[in-house]
Amino acid sequence: MFTTAAVVLAGTFALDLRGALMAPGIPAELWQAPPFSTATFVPAASGGITALFALAALALRRRPAFAATAAALAPLVPFAASTVLWTRPQGPYGYWFGTTETLAVLLAVTVVIVRHRPAVAAPAVLAAVLTIVSGAWRDVPTLEQLGLLGFLGRSIQPCVMLLVPGCVLRWRRFRQRQRIEEVRREERLAISRELHDVVAHQVTGIVVQVQALRHAEARDDAELVREALPEIEAAGARALAAMRAMVAALRDPGETASAPRDTAAALADLERPAHDGRPGVVVETAGPLADLPPATGSAVARIAQEGVTNALRHARDATRILVRARADASEVRVDVADDGRTAAVRGGGHGYGLVGMGERARLLGGSCTAGPASDGPGWLLRARLPLPAAAEPGGAPEPAAAARGEERAQ
Repeated sequence: MFTTAAVVLAGTFALDLRGALMAPGIPAELWQAPPFSTATFVPAASGGITALFALAALALRRRPAFAATAAALAPLVPFAASTVLWTRPQGPYGYWFGTTETLAVLLAVTVVIVRHRPAVAAPAVLAAVLTIVSGAWRDVPTLEQLGLLGFLGRSIQPCVMLLVPGCVLRWRRFRQRQRIEEVRREERLAISRELHDVVAHQVTGIVVQVQALRHAEARDDAELVREALPEIEAAGARALAAMRAMVAALRDPGETASAPRDTAAALADLERPAHDGRPGVVVETAGPLADLPPATGSAVARIAQEGVTNALRHARDATRILVRARADASEVRVDVADDGRTAAVRGGGHGYGLVGMGERARLLGGSCTAGPASDGPGWLLRARLPLPAAAEPGGAPEPAAAARGEERAQ
């Protein structure tokens, strides 16, 4: 962005300066601009200085106060130039704003509107409007012909055009942030529903075992009581850990609960041969994926599914999609790679599915990234999900891991 803006402004500055330098060689009968003098170079010089302020406002992203100041100063340079040109001979048509002046002011105003609060952007916007109105000082002959009200009326359109790009980009950024938050909220709710299903399953088992104990007590069966108590204790511990892992205890009352599914089986369902020009999906698994905690296993399946869907939708000329899932004692690693053509941005959407997968991984204390593969063609989605230090088969995350996920979500 910065490089493109700098190249464009440098090119227009060179054209403005070239036009001023060529002015003495134009025959007098063809020269309708103000008489050639040092004032001829004022618009070009003003454009160069304005461009520097505008580029500073664009570059100083990490220093917002300096960026806002540079954006406010940028329009004041053409305003000062208009003040100077007001006192100079203007000929039949007066002076015009240079191309560099116009583009630099537009860039400065757009940057400050998009990146800063309205109160911070207001000085730059007011300075830009004042600069446009001050164009009357550069073109006194036209001002005398139209009158002040007519000239001000002609300035309304440039003022509107100056504000529209920044306002549109700010609105689009706002809508994108809204959509990202909606995706993250939906993903958190989906996680809570899945965890709720797991807890309900475990608590049901506890209730059944307690009912069995009541019958055993009636028959004075001490052996059955000794066998059942450890199982009840373990089930209660798993239910408590899963409950603490919930990010938000919200659930749609009309939704039907779904039983937890084996992670390896869910990954195997993704495998399919190449057909009708669509790439084949190959799944490679290693480690005890069937024994993952429910929340982690669900996340593995969902991330792999999202990666395959993204590759099928956007990978051009791909022949194969490879899904690798490996589990060990400390973490689960999920990679989804394709061999299609690599682009800076995959597809025409905003990647909201990947945003949701990133949120799901973050809540479990892990990470999920996507981008061009570094060791070959194609796109790579990579997720890392930590495992509890002492997870039981089919159990839930430990309370410490749940707490870390909740802290990261805040």
